[in-house]
Amino acid sequence: VALHVLGQSLVRVMRAIYEGEQNPTPSLAFIRYCEDRMAALSELQSELHPCDLDTIKRILSKEVRIF
Repeated sequence: VALHVLGQSLVRVMRAIYEGEQNPTPSLAFIRYCEDRMAALSELQSELHPCDLDTIKRILSKEVRIF
């Protein structure tokens, strides 16, 4: 489930990049932020292990919405 949440986050970030690039005056800082966030989410998704219980708990938390 945590990997699914991370995948959904990646989709939202990719959509934000696309929409930002379609803007007549794109914010390069925003696009760069999104690209960095996408890279971090992708790394977390590929490096997450079942024993990373604290990280998984944070990903699934409804109280802390960082993903």
